[in-house]
Amino acid sequence: MSTNIVRYGLTEALGTREVPDSAIAVIDGEGTVVGWTNTAQRLVGYAARDVVGRPAWFVLPFLQDALHVWAACEQRRARGGWSGTATIHHREGHTLHVSPRVSLLWGRDGAVHWLVSGTDIAALSTVEAAGSVNRKLETVALHPTCSTTHLGLNRDLKAVASFLADATVVPVGTTCCGTAGDRGLLHPELVVSATRDEKAGLDASPAQAYLSANRTCEMGLRQATGQPYESFIFLLEELTR
Repeated sequence: MSTNIVRYGLTEALGTREVPDSAIAVIDGEGTVVGWTNTAQRLVGYAARDVVGRPAWFVLPFLQDALHVWAACEQRRARGGWSGTATIHHREGHTLHVSPRVSLLWGRDGAVHWLVSGTDIAALSTVEAAGSVNRKLETVALHPTCSTTHLGLNRDLKAVASFLADATVVPVGTTCCGTAGDRGLLHPELVVSATRDEKAGLDASPAQAYLSANRTCEMGLRQATGQPYESFIFLLEELTR
């Protein structure tokens, strides 16, 4: 899929693995917005002229501290990108719960840039989304994260999963996976302990896909359970092509 990026008055094509209508922004290594799409404008209400050249956290507050942390940890984990859930505010004042994904890009000159996509979770959970799914799996295993639980988004997350498979299973014993940012990467035994019951359920009843909504949680779950956990966004993209 090709997306038009507005960058200082220019338009260039950027290929990326994204779901339809995901908002795309490009941010430089200093945290300044250098690219902003029309889809991003529809999502949050700000046009490129309002955002390009300003700090990213002007409109995407969850990025304020995160980019510096991810840049410092790039060699260890950021190449795989990050996904999760976050709250942002539309220009008109209402709150949006989004599923952002942040990936690291290297420029030809070695400069660091960040590619940010974000999809409105509530919009994905509407009945209209079901009409765009070309096929469904039999069963998916779902791991709700601490963030989706705190934000009250688990019902929406399960609704999206129900469009992708005939059966959505949250294994008995599923709670916090124990990854907690990078803690689980430094101490994997914490994740193994936290997911022991969940792993037993997965081993007893395998699924066709394993879904969650946070990159580091997915990394910890993969390591602890041996199952290929990834963001639900990827399966949604695959089944709506």
